Amino acid sequence: LIPLLLCVVAKHPEGRVRDKLLNILFNLIKRPDKKQRQVIMSACVAIAKLMGSSQVECELLPQIWEEITHKHYERRLLVAESCGVLSPYMPAELRSSLMLSMLRQMLCEDKAESVRQAVVRSLGVIVAFTHDEDKFKEFWELLLRALSDPSRLVVSSAYTALLPALAAWAAEQDSLHSNLLSYFLHQMLNCVKQVARSDGESGAVEQCLHQIATLTHLIPWHYVTFLYSNPDADPQSPDPTLQHEGTCVPVGLLPDSSLPRPASEFPQGSFSSLGRESNSWG
Repeated sequence: LIPLLLCVVAKHPEGRVRDKLLNILFNLIKRPDKKQRQVIMSACVAIAKLMGSSQVECELLPQIWEEITHKHYERRLLVAESCGVLSPYMPAELRSSLMLSMLRQMLCEDKAESVRQAVVRSLGVIVAFTHDEDKFKEFWELLLRALSDPSRLVVSSAYTALLPALAAWAAEQDSLHSNLLSYFLHQMLNCVKQVARSDGESGAVEQCLHQIATLTHLIPWHYVTFLYSNPDADPQSPDPTLQHEGTCVPVGLLPDSSLPRPASEFPQGSFSSLGRESNSWG
C-alpha cells in the first residue's frame, strides 16, 4: 500500500489530493512500532527526494507538525525520528527554525522519555547540517537541558549523539576549549566543592559523577584538537580520523546505529520513473 501511495503522491498534480494521501500515510497505523515507523520514515525520505524542498515544506512538514501533540506516544516518536531522517532534505532555514522549534517543544514538554530520547538523537543529526554560527547557542541550551533530563536514556543519548555533534562544531570554530571544556570543568570544580561542603551527600556525589562522565565524553575531542594544533605533528602520518567538511571526526565517534534512520531504502528503481520532470497524471 505504501509504494502505491508514493506513486500517487509523486504523480498527482493537485495539492489537495496529495495532502489527503500524505495524511493517510501518517494515519495508516494507530500506534506504529519500531519497524512500522521505519517503513513510514523510508516512505517520507522517498517522498522528500521526489518532491523537492519547496513541496516538502508546504505539504510534508505540516503532516508531521499535526502529530506533535498526538495522544499516543508512538506517533510523537514518529515525529521526533522523522525530523532526523528528513533533515538532509530540508532547506537550511527550515532546519534551524521550524524543525528546531518542533524538537525544542518536544524536549521541553513531552512526558515520554522515549520521545525525548529520539528528539536528542535527531538534534544531533540536525547539528551536523547546520552552519549558522548564531544557532550554536540554541543547540547548546538544548544540550544542557538534555544532560539534566531525569531520564538516564535521554542523558545517554545526549552523550552519544548531541554532545559529539556540538563538540565537532566547536572544534571547527576553534572554541572547544573556550566554550565546552571550560564550562564543564567549571561545573566539575563547583561539584567537588559541593561534595566537600556536604560531607559526601549522595546527591552532590551523583552530580559530580555526572560532570565527570560529560568530561570523559569530551576527552577524545580534546585529544584530536591537540593533535591537529601541534606544529610538530606529521600531516602525512596515518591517523584514525576522517576529514569531513573541515572537521576532524574520530572514527570511534561517528554516529552510532542508535541515530534515527529508515530500516532500509525501498528497492532501487522502484520509483525511478517518478521524477519531477514527469508529473503528468494518468
